[in-house]
Amino acid sequence: MKYCPACGKNYPGNERLCPDDGQLLSLPDPFHLVGRTLMDKYRIDALIGVGGMGAVYSAYQVTMNRRVAFKILLPNLALGNQDMLSYFQREAELAGQLSHENIVYIYDAGQTPEGIAYIVMEWLEGHTLEDELLEKRMLSLERAAAILHQIASALDHAHERNIIHRDLKPKNIMIIRRSDGREQVKVVDFGIAKAVSEATSSRISSLIGTPHYASPEQFVMGGRIDRRSDIYSLGALLFEMLTGRLLFNAQSPQELIRMQREESPPSITQYRADAPEEIDKLLFRMLAKNPEDRPQSAREASAIFANALKAGLGRRPTFIDVNSPTIREVPAKTYLQDDIPTSRRPVAFAADQADIAAVQSVTSGERKLKKYAGFSVLGLAIAIAGIIYFRGLIGPRPPANAGSASPTPAQTPRVELMSYYLEISSDQCQTFARGTGDKSLEKRQGFRLHFIPRRNGYLYIIAPNEKNTPMTFLTAQSDRIMGVKTNFLEAGTDYSFPSGASSVSCFEVIDEPQMAIMVIFSPTLLASPSFLAERARRELNGTEQNELRKWLRQYETIEPQPDPKQQQSHVTVAGESGVADKPVIFQITIKSP
Repeated sequence: MKYCPACGKNYPGNERLCPDDGQLLSLPDPFHLVGRTLMDKYRIDALIGVGGMGAVYSAYQVTMNRRVAFKILLPNLALGNQDMLSYFQREAELAGQLSHENIVYIYDAGQTPEGIAYIVMEWLEGHTLEDELLEKRMLSLERAAAILHQIASALDHAHERNIIHRDLKPKNIMIIRRSDGREQVKVVDFGIAKAVSEATSSRISSLIGTPHYASPEQFVMGGRIDRRSDIYSLGALLFEMLTGRLLFNAQSPQELIRMQREESPPSITQYRADAPEEIDKLLFRMLAKNPEDRPQSAREASAIFANALKAGLGRRPTFIDVNSPTIREVPAKTYLQDDIPTSRRPVAFAADQADIAAVQSVTSGERKLKKYAGFSVLGLAIAIAGIIYFRGLIGPRPPANAGSASPTPAQTPRVELMSYYLEISSDQCQTFARGTGDKSLEKRQGFRLHFIPRRNGYLYIIAPNEKNTPMTFLTAQSDRIMGVKTNFLEAGTDYSFPSGASSVSCFEVIDEPQMAIMVIFSPTLLASPSFLAERARRELNGTEQNELRKWLRQYETIEPQPDPKQQQSHVTVAGESGVADKPVIFQITIKSP
């Protein structure tokens, strides 16, 4: 849920502007900065997003009469942590050295009188490459060439100044529309980049980067990295643009690291027939395990791709102008329709703090993707004893009318909060049939969940993994592999999880008698438990499990009611107020004979 700072009205989370006054809508602000003017020059207008380490606000720089992105380090991280403050300050100093049309500009950095560490940067309107890949899965060769050209230009600018990015990934590539109507790429978040001397490379002191795009040398403690590490990450990103698939995927962090260090990349020709052989060869070079075997600059890789593409076009009536600083195809009538996102929702973007833990985004609850006719099945070991586990987690509850003369549950009016149903597949997630939430599934059948809320709200999903440890599958920061951009559900809409358009088409039933899925539906974004605001698909540690246990005891757990006639299950709550003002928890049980 968002609200308008000007009129105070609430709106669904997918809205951007207040329809009454045009004000940019804000997320609920736990740091109470919206509406304040900091240091007499930055008026904080709206909270745009919160990540694992920072929060980004839309702000107005009064002294310069311009809109800016105002990023802060989360106060709970900075409190008493001078190393973290130094890290955040170094991010600004490094990025501030870069001045290039394809790199986000840094205007200012420092600390407020209250001790809040901040960075002020260029305000961007557009969408991320991650969003585009989520919607389109794979790009045309021409569009990939244009995006590659601009990313390469940005990287070369940084490399010439002895700065390496270290965390190149689709989320850190922003595509904006210029005033002349054309598109421009912006590379963001040099936050874990490191300046290196003219003569030597940077020694690795910790595992840094997002593991699906990290170079093999980034997984070697005490190893050295240089600009060629970014070339490898650029190759992984290019592979995904061309195939709609991650370069490597694995069921454990250790396996993913092994694959990055040892396995050869797959050929893209198995995924698309229109790729020239020279492009396939280029990717093998960019993804070479030995940095000496890779192209020695991003510019070289981009030029090879462009030349291979031109040579492979033959009689095709279109070409890409790789020398243009913007994405442009000539003639315009040949622009591929599938290159243009059907819904390009403008979003404010500022550099998001990059992941420090190299294996943070891969969890032990994820099994290998199985390929079936272009679709994927994610085998999730959701619980060996899921029902027992969650009953123990929630704990015993007193009767609803204990100690009072209030009506019994049978006498209390019930209001439907939402309904849900399953889509079940018996042919590796190619076709689906509808079923109720309590239906027993055969082993190796696949399923996906559908939720139809009666009120606007936010959905969170937690389930035990194969180690019987709770793991988040849907939070305020949804994982794009599941095909969903947000956990906000609008009343009356059918919300699929995973999305049928994602690379993960459905979940697979495992060899266990039952699987338990905990669902939380809240009318507002939840700031507690704190991990619900963080990235999805991560295992909860002991402290977080205790936090969840204590939090669950505050609320009623609903027992869904199956409706075989309508092939769905209903979640109802007592009274109208039960729908509007507090979270509701219920459990979906997937049974197998």
